[in-house]
Amino acid sequence: MQRRVFAALRALVRRFPWLRRRLLRRLAPVLPMLSRRIAEASASPYAAWFARWQASRPDLAADAPPLPWLVLVAPGAAGAATRAA
Repeated sequence: MQRRVFAALRALVRRFPWLRRRLLRRLAPVLPMLSRRIAEASASPYAAWFARWQASRPDLAADAPPLPWLVLVAPGAAGAATRAA
């Protein structure tokens, strides 16, 4: 749905150059935030999730507790029934 709306708006702006200039002038204050939202909407769900939750982002609080996730894979330590479950 969003892609069709963006495509229709893009076609309209290409058809009327004066509309592009007017929109750019009006949207200049919010354009950085708007472009980020458009990129997030067009990204894959995994890419958006990864960009939001990656641990190396500087805007995450340094005093936030780390997420305690541990995945341990030991192929010989468990029986076949446990591995299947």
